[in-house]
Amino acid sequence: MSERIIGISPYSKADDLIELNGCVTLDGVQERIDIPEKRHLILYNYSLTNGEILVPRNHDSIRVLLRPSMMKGHAQRDFEHLLLKGESTSDILKLRVQVWCKNTRWCSTQLNMKLIEVNGRKELCFDIPLSEVKEEIIISGFVTREAGNNKSELRKANSIFSVLSNCEDVSIQIDERKEIGGNHLPIVPENIGELLFDIHGLDNDFDLPVIKYSENLKEYFVRDDSKTVNATFMMAMFYFLDAYLKWLIFRCRYDVHDKNHKGLVETFSKYCGTTKSELVEIIEDKKYSENQVKTYLTLSHKLLKGIQVDSPVKYARELSQMIREEIK
Repeated sequence: MSERIIGISPYSKADDLIELNGCVTLDGVQERIDIPEKRHLILYNYSLTNGEILVPRNHDSIRVLLRPSMMKGHAQRDFEHLLLKGESTSDILKLRVQVWCKNTRWCSTQLNMKLIEVNGRKELCFDIPLSEVKEEIIISGFVTREAGNNKSELRKANSIFSVLSNCEDVSIQIDERKEIGGNHLPIVPENIGELLFDIHGLDNDFDLPVIKYSENLKEYFVRDDSKTVNATFMMAMFYFLDAYLKWLIFRCRYDVHDKNHKGLVETFSKYCGTTKSELVEIIEDKKYSENQVKTYLTLSHKLLKGIQVDSPVKYARELSQMIREEIK
């Protein structure tokens, strides 16, 4: 039996009570680009309403404008059980927000607001110099204590700057990604007989399955300048991602600390239009339960649309361009 490390907070928390809504603007572009509900925005090759295609690197900076608000069905009083006796949410708690980049370690100044201001009206503004970031930026929000207290109550934080609640991160993709599906799926050449593609390891309950392709095509498949290769992977991607979605939901023994599992959850939350917490909940549901099966069928249909629309590769436009160049 393998050992698993289970992280347990020393005090009670209540995550995902606040959502980070807002938009992005770029210098020289009049249009405001809304952050979608799924909390992932792909700016690379974004289609503006005037028909122009956006390439963020052609600009010096981007501006992120946020209007945090309480999640539907929640209110400021939902934080009260996290405080010590006699404390007020208005006096003790604040929402803090920052933008950061994992690849370059760049981080913005933290901006904050009182919980009474978290109503969708007050705006926080971040200016991000594109020379300082790469691939993707993350917007993180968290509610912290702004005052310490000598009192001690079971499972309640009393130290200043203790984080009592985390918001779901918002990610904004700036540059093109080369990895399959946004997060790397293992793919290797192998002698698989007459097959072009195969997936091995779908019976595993922890390790990611591996995509294998015919070894005879290795010299071609490592190229990214071949229209035939690009079209082949575009079409195959539907099956690859759906197979991984089924594996994740019905087979995977999900571990919140495993980077591969977390990577898949992030990918499918983007393409299936759902939150990471909702996806994890259905993964941890009873395997092959009626609810799990119904939810998979819904997500699978959304995946078919999402990979065409929310991927850096816009399928209809990309294929049209290939066809036009082919018939010249």
